[in-house]
Amino acid sequence: MTEKMRKPIARLLLTYFAVLTIPILISVFAFQSAYQAIENSTRSSMAAALQQTSAALEQRISEIETITYELYQNNELIRFGLETDGMEGTTPSKLLELQHNLPSYSVSNQFIADYYILFPNSEIVLNNKLAYTYEKFFQYYLRYERIPLETWREWGLRDAYPRVLENQPIWM
Repeated sequence: MTEKMRKPIARLLLTYFAVLTIPILISVFAFQSAYQAIENSTRSSMAAALQQTSAALEQRISEIETITYELYQNNELIRFGLETDGMEGTTPSKLLELQHNLPSYSVSNQFIADYYILFPNSEIVLNNKLAYTYEKFFQYYLRYERIPLETWREWGLRDAYPRVLENQPIWM
């Protein structure tokens, strides 16, 4: 190629690259600003959603604490908790009366499906619909793979404080 042809080709290539890179640079800057605007909007909406969820969770926990306090202060439950006879000494009519007087929280709270009250002295578990011995309750509800009923009796059902269980399969 001659010198005369190189200058126009170089000028055309330079113009071509300028025409090509200017829209690309404009697109990159526009994309960056749109990306940052979307990111900020998403962050603020997620923060608002988390605050709303936190407030709802706090309210639910407060309701559960109120329900627990109501049940804890129930005189009939306190008297029944002092009995040690189990199912043998308790008449069915007494159990039915106690169950009938227990509130059904699933009517007023959609997040509570059911609750159970454990009585360590008599080894009875009941709610407003059902009554179980510890053995039956363990068999139907608390059957963890590596925790036998004896272990539940030692620490899980007798302790007055909550216990965190490690992740393990539950038999349903």
